[in-house]
Amino acid sequence: MKLNNFTTIKMSIYNDFKKYALSALLVLLGLILLQVLFKRICPISIITGYPCPGCGITRAFFFFLTFRWNLAFSYNPTIFLWLSVIAWGIFLRYFIKDNAFKTKHKKIFIRAVTAVGIISIAVYIVRMNILYPNVPPMTYNTFNILHLLHRFFI
Repeated sequence: MKLNNFTTIKMSIYNDFKKYALSALLVLLGLILLQVLFKRICPISIITGYPCPGCGITRAFFFFLTFRWNLAFSYNPTIFLWLSVIAWGIFLRYFIKDNAFKTKHKKIFIRAVTAVGIISIAVYIVRMNILYPNVPPMTYNTFNILHLLHRFFI
């Protein structure tokens, strides 16, 4: 396995930044708009009022960054799996030079992302049975679009 040098890594990151900066900015602005309008950024919660498998992941990430791992786990236990897969993806994209190695591990990476997604859904089902509707983030959002439409039309 060959690794890229620092200059190559820096150029790859710079090129990706140039390529995706506008899209990232638009997504960020959209999330800010959702937060301002609905006090949430989760589209599923905004539309239906119910939490989704990813609910709590932003707060879990914040707690992970501030070394409060027990709180991170309580907000979304799959944060550690997602961060591991993301770190692996970043390593494959920017640090590995060998294309054959990248190609082989890209397939494994896709399977890992799929597995973590399935685990996230399984954890969500368990959390909905244990925590819903009284323990954040597994709470019902009464200020949701379907509820507002229902109240408007009835």
